[in-house]
Amino acid sequence: PDFRRDDFNYDCLSIDPTLEWVASHVGLSTCTGGACAAKAVPQRTRFVQGPDGDVRRMDIPRGYREMQTDIDAALYFAACGREMASQRDCQSWELIDLCDLLKDKPHCNIITCRWVFDLKVSAQDGVNVLDRYKARLVAHGFKQNFGTDFFASYWGVTRVSTIRILCALSAQYGWELTAMDVETAYLQAPLRDGVEVYMYQPEGFVTTGPNGRKLVCKLNKALYGLRQSAREWGITLREWLCGYGFMRGSADAQMYVLRTNAGHILVVLVYVDDLVIASSCRALRARFATAISGRFKMKDLGGLRRAVGCEVHQDTGAHSVLLTLSTYILNAGRRFNVNACVARYDVPAPDAMVRACTAAVVADAEMERVTE
Repeated sequence: PDFRRDDFNYDCLSIDPTLEWVASHVGLSTCTGGACAAKAVPQRTRFVQGPDGDVRRMDIPRGYREMQTDIDAALYFAACGREMASQRDCQSWELIDLCDLLKDKPHCNIITCRWVFDLKVSAQDGVNVLDRYKARLVAHGFKQNFGTDFFASYWGVTRVSTIRILCALSAQYGWELTAMDVETAYLQAPLRDGVEVYMYQPEGFVTTGPNGRKLVCKLNKALYGLRQSAREWGITLREWLCGYGFMRGSADAQMYVLRTNAGHILVVLVYVDDLVIASSCRALRARFATAISGRFKMKDLGGLRRAVGCEVHQDTGAHSVLLTLSTYILNAGRRFNVNACVARYDVPAPDAMVRACTAAVVADAEMERVTE
């Protein structure tokens, strides 16, 4: 019901951009009197090195309609086509007649979806190099109803401290750190618990039935954005790893350890769809990669280069693993335009510290002279 008064002009009300942004993310509308304020959706950007070597800023479209007017619309639309091909290969849904569905289930919940775009980049010498344009179809899970569309939803990821400890152990024992990525991970997990989730077709790829009848999607797989997607994928991967022979860690539930009779070890850390692997035997790691690639659609990334935002540099010969945040710091500076404001000279140290360091250097030089 409309509780607004007829004798008040609601169009004169100003809407807080913060409230507008929150409302746009929880599915509410902040329209007043029929006129809506422009949605203040945060703009996501990437700083990418171009062919000429200059670093340029690239704004990422915030939706399908904004993508259509982007200068790289053709490349983004091709990414949408690849995403739809993945949905078709995974048999993510089946199209059913909307009228027939409403006859059988008049009160069923039909959620919507949206396109989310991104630029996949790789760090090289402190700068981001563009790899490919990416599009992801995301369901509006905030419109699901607990008890009918989903039940349990939580699933964790490996801890950052676990990754750091694994890097330290790899440096100490000479284990090789590698990485694998699960392509469209959630789409490889079926929906469990007997739930039925219905969704309208994605924008730009709407098809109709006979005589122009409207069709909707009955989901078979855990689409990105659903409340239970992370849990469904985590259970699917856990069942396969345990069936392969891994033991689940007691301190970190997303750490899996495999030991062989020959004394070799293989450790896998799961961070959603990214696998961080430490192995003492290359043959053991190769057999594991072949086996998991036969079950899931995987991408072998080779040596570990990035983990939870850090750049990883391993030297097995020197028994060292270096974690750096140089690319993150440079991109943060470019984002807020502070690189040009940073002073080009050293930050002055307190006089007491300078005197203490000078005394230590003199003492070391005196000690060397005496020992000689």
